[in-house]
Amino acid sequence: MATLSLRQTEKTYENGFKALHGINLEIADGELAVLVGPSGCGKSTLLRMIAGLETITGGEIMIGDTVVNKIAPADRDIAMVFQNYALYPHMTNYANMAYGLKNRGYSKAEIDARVREAAAILQLNDHLDRKPRQLSGGQRQRVAMGRAIVREPKVFLFDEPLSNLDAKLRVDMRLEIKNLQQRLGTTSVYVTHDQVEAMTLADRLIVMNGGVAEQVGSPIEIYEKPATLFVAGFIGSPSMNFLPGRVADDRSHAMFSDGTCLALDHDVEAGRDVIVGIRPEHFTLQQDGNGPLKAKVRMVESLGAETLVYLDFGIIGENVTLRLQGTHQFARDQELTLSTIANQLHLFDRETGKRI
Repeated sequence: MATLSLRQTEKTYENGFKALHGINLEIADGELAVLVGPSGCGKSTLLRMIAGLETITGGEIMIGDTVVNKIAPADRDIAMVFQNYALYPHMTNYANMAYGLKNRGYSKAEIDARVREAAAILQLNDHLDRKPRQLSGGQRQRVAMGRAIVREPKVFLFDEPLSNLDAKLRVDMRLEIKNLQQRLGTTSVYVTHDQVEAMTLADRLIVMNGGVAEQVGSPIEIYEKPATLFVAGFIGSPSMNFLPGRVADDRSHAMFSDGTCLALDHDVEAGRDVIVGIRPEHFTLQQDGNGPLKAKVRMVESLGAETLVYLDFGIIGENVTLRLQGTHQFARDQELTLSTIANQLHLFDRETGKRI
């Protein structure tokens, strides 16, 4: 096990496209760090650079005390789990897990001990003599993880390993990966575009955007205090609602184009153009009709444990999502009255998109 350090790490391709812009990260020994972001943000490129599958064009990558920029992938003491399993179909699962150790010259006894220990951890003991085609998708991904575990590497790298699985199996495997990483205590970097997956797995979250690490922190820190509009909109499902407004002269309210006001607890200069961010669960439905926000129902999604209500704010010109616990019934175009709590609002500068 080891720390993983990235210092001003950059990637520029021959055509001049700059995929990564000076990434600085310190991933602690035993930590599970998750790189999350939309397609094209640079997260997979960064993972491949750590693995040595992409060349570094600027900065340093260190595993422990060793700069690995020019060290071959096979000599970096890392193990990678891919999205597509990458198992040899003609080999048994035992042989797939043992293959890397065999190539490195381990004795048969050592190989057998490591493979069977990993199989016990992953509940694969009864499947070692089978071939990958005889297993379910989740079991194949366990074999792929077993092949990584037997290496006993300093760093695990996961490249969207659950993308090929169905929704229920993804949840089950997510829990297995988290339990496995905590049990082994191996430093790990996990790439995903799924922000729910990222929030539930990460010790620390790195939100990527346009080749930049837009925000780094614990999942709860990032959820509760997103640094930018991008992070606020990307982390959280459904996404945060954004309403363009202006700080009133009394500096204690945000005003919107239709004259609606919301109380603030931010110290912001009067007249400043802002974006007010409100999580769907931070609206309160006012049954008595007394509240600052009026909206009409566009659509309702009943999910059993919760209800999502999509609203039209009319004059404000913004569509808003409301999340309510339990089951609720509303008619289309029914008018609802909502209120908010000042300390649950997020303010962003309208020009820069940065948190105020």
